[in-house]
Amino acid sequence: MLKLIVLSIVLLAVFKAIEACPQGWQQFQNSCYFSSASIGDNSYASKAKRSKHWYSAQRECKKLGATLAEINSQAELQFVRKLAMRGRRTSWIGGTDSANKGEWKWISGAPMTVSDFKPLTSKQMIKYDRPERQDCLAIAGYLDFHWRGIFCIQGYEYICEKANN
Repeated sequence: MLKLIVLSIVLLAVFKAIEACPQGWQQFQNSCYFSSASIGDNSYASKAKRSKHWYSAQRECKKLGATLAEINSQAELQFVRKLAMRGRRTSWIGGTDSANKGEWKWISGAPMTVSDFKPLTSKQMIKYDRPERQDCLAIAGYLDFHWRGIFCIQGYEYICEKANN
């Protein structure tokens, strides 16, 4: 009888460890990720549901028990970049420098240990660059899916992250 109880506990622990993320989410290491690019079809209504400004994107993630993604390793960076590339557009992630200009932190307040910013090279893009108003972090489709601080009220797709527990 004791062997059966021990076996049951071991099996329960194993199944808990391999528990999948909710439907529509992708697993990477100990987290689950959701890209709003997966919402709906190509209709205008679906595109409107997929795109939010940074603050609304964070609210949508919270409704799902998550936050905008916080990237803490090169492997995670590559995974989240691939999620953004599926949408083929710019996607919000959870970084901001609104407290101190140029000092990027994650929504949780944690400092960034990984960086993927790419400098602007186009004269046209540099001409209209306004870093003083670009407090929210996105993976920018127009910069080969590297990071860019962007004006927070732009409407973009977003990527949420939550622990897989």
